[in-house]
Amino acid sequence: MNKFEAFVVTEVVRNHELQNGPLTDQHVLAQARVENTPEKRVITRATLLAESLGYLQAIRDWITIRLLAFSSLAIIAVIAGWGLGRSVLVSTNEPLSIAWIFMILLGLHGISFVIWLIFTLGSGNGGGIGGKLFELITSLRRKKFGISVFFAATTVAARHGLMKPAMSVITHCFWILLLLLAMLTLYTQFLFNEYSFRWATTVLSNAEITRMSEIIGWLPAKFGISVPTIEQLLSNDDFTNNAIVSKWILAVLFCYGILPRLLAALICFGWLMLAKRNLKLDLTQPGISHLLNRLTPVSTSATVVDADIHKANSLRAGKPLATGSGELVFSLEYELEPDWNHLLWLNSAGVIASLAERSTLIKQIQSKPPARILVRINSKLSPDRGSLRFLQSLQQQCGSLGAWLVDHGAYYEHWSEALAEIDVLLFSIDEEAVRWAQGNSGSSNDIGTQ
Repeated sequence: MNKFEAFVVTEVVRNHELQNGPLTDQHVLAQARVENTPEKRVITRATLLAESLGYLQAIRDWITIRLLAFSSLAIIAVIAGWGLGRSVLVSTNEPLSIAWIFMILLGLHGISFVIWLIFTLGSGNGGGIGGKLFELITSLRRKKFGISVFFAATTVAARHGLMKPAMSVITHCFWILLLLLAMLTLYTQFLFNEYSFRWATTVLSNAEITRMSEIIGWLPAKFGISVPTIEQLLSNDDFTNNAIVSKWILAVLFCYGILPRLLAALICFGWLMLAKRNLKLDLTQPGISHLLNRLTPVSTSATVVDADIHKANSLRAGKPLATGSGELVFSLEYELEPDWNHLLWLNSAGVIASLAERSTLIKQIQSKPPARILVRINSKLSPDRGSLRFLQSLQQQCGSLGAWLVDHGAYYEHWSEALAEIDVLLFSIDEEAVRWAQGNSGSSNDIGTQ
């Protein structure tokens, strides 16, 4: 499984958890924590969970369908190229119009190539065929057609700038194969049949035909294919002239059909490879950001964050500015275990980790202050000044603040001392913390006082 497919697996699991709630992952955490970067830990966790949910098989099926789709496109290109080559050779008895051959062989290709340039240079990542495909798959997902893997793949591609180069490579390869088959078909027919050619026109003079042929033949001339003279373009009864014109037609098809598509495909392929090399998982996404602490190995979790070697003399107990009603419970940078259900009976705000989440919580509390705030703290994580100041600000917005230290981790004593300095009531027993949050007395005899 390559890096892009690993990102697709992660996106599938992330979407599943956002829609259906967190998955039970205790059985995979140990394996995920072995990895040396947060990105790899998140991906390993997602891969292990996807295997148990059956998503990995769905992704393998998606890869198979993708290969079948590419094969089908290749077959269509071969058939279309053969048909295009045959369509210009309408008769061996009548002279073939050179200008008409160019129109048929290069007209649709030229229009589509210009459209691709416009979308590539003038639109965002969602433009062109890739953007329309992403919109279609998004709409199908809203209608619950069961294509979560396809949606995840297109989401990852669009988010990381892969959609445009990937669709460009597919489009150009399709046209390369089509035009190559058309060229081979023409060459085979020219090899075994006799055709005559003539620049048929009603309004163009000989001088204008000469000028146009020189413009068209400029690039083939760089490859050693000279431009036919006006006599060769207008004469159709000489075998040598027809042979020169037929080679010139094939050279024009290569130079203005296959060559620009080949160059564009190579550029887009390099663009795609560079974008894939720079793939980086966004660890701040909903459904991923809260996993980082849980996936951090215990030895790493115990590292002091924002450590202060001096006593935090600036930390003082905050004086309550408001006394509200009811309770509020949340976890500070620590995700609740999926099988823990004490919060079913409490008003829970979930996990508060980022600065934005802290600011939002403060605003909510200011508009409707609770009487009691209970903060769940993982004692395996070190106390930092930012978290302590955040708790100080909470003290001023409620009637009473309590801290529930979860697990007897490496920094249990550090948390106890730091919270005691700002007079936060401490709990280490689940039932006592819950009873206090519910407003029941008799739980103040724990390890701290208020």
